Amino acid sequence: RAVVLERPVLVVDEAAAALDAEDKSPFLRFLRLYADEGRIVILISHSFVEVTEHCDCAFALRDGRAWEVKPPLSTDAISRHVFGEVLPAGFEFTPAPVGPVLLSLDGLALAQDCMLSAPVGVRQGEICCLVGLGKNGQDELFRGLIGAADEENFTIWHNGTDITAFTTQERRHRGMRFIPPSREEGLVIEMSCRETLLLSLGAGVWWKSPLPAGSQTAWTGEVLARFEVHKRPSEIVKRLSGGNQQKLLVCKELSSRNGAGSLCVVAYNPTAGIDTGAKRVIFRSLRDIAKQGGAVFLITTDPDEALAVGDRFLVLA
Repeated sequence: RAVVLERPVLVVDEAAAALDAEDKSPFLRFLRLYADEGRIVILISHSFVEVTEHCDCAFALRDGRAWEVKPPLSTDAISRHVFGEVLPAGFEFTPAPVGPVLLSLDGLALAQDCMLSAPVGVRQGEICCLVGLGKNGQDELFRGLIGAADEENFTIWHNGTDITAFTTQERRHRGMRFIPPSREEGLVIEMSCRETLLLSLGAGVWWKSPLPAGSQTAWTGEVLARFEVHKRPSEIVKRLSGGNQQKLLVCKELSSRNGAGSLCVVAYNPTAGIDTGAKRVIFRSLRDIAKQGGAVFLITTDPDEALAVGDRFLVLA
């Protein structure tokens, strides 16, 4: 609507983060053309590559202040302003030893005329990535895996047991964890960080936590620090930045006191729309699950995300 009205100033806040690779490039090229016609485009983005490739000037937000990034723009220069240091370009890891299949999907149909002929098996010690453009049945797949689908069109096996008819809570009790594509689906924004993490202990409601009241704050503080959520346990979720909210969501799912060796994590676009520093924390957390003998099934529309952290890849074409 803003474009049709030919407004002189266009503010775009993370609009490209919701687009897959096929749609993102044309959208960013259009913003370039819109600016070349003499208008002002303000692009708010966590992607340093988007900024360096499509912007004429840049400001970095850090500690509530805006800092001008002097040209020429580079990802290193932006990283230095945002984080106070230059983060490594890649995410290096050592593959973990692979064990038996922990999660298996049989007869999986993702979209019309799109069915995998062989079962999908995710082994202990690995991150298996399902990569493809959006709107190819990934939403339905994720809902099926968490037990929220209206009708299951595939069979789910966890550690040798058919769990297709299990409820979400029953699947979680067996060691499955779920990171949804939207923070709004996985967090209660009116809760505190402490209350959010206490939910992960399996009591169903935070005030029935099995942890003694005297040790709850210390435990939640330690978990927040481990996942680099640099906020007090009493901080309300809605006051956190997007990156901290996403780290808190991952923290809630992975901080269970159950043995990590039995965990099977299903993550759907877990790093969409967050900064490079937060992505590295989430990548490291998923790798730690695999290293400890768990299994990770990563559903993503971002090939770079899959290549950064995955061991094995299934591609939707």
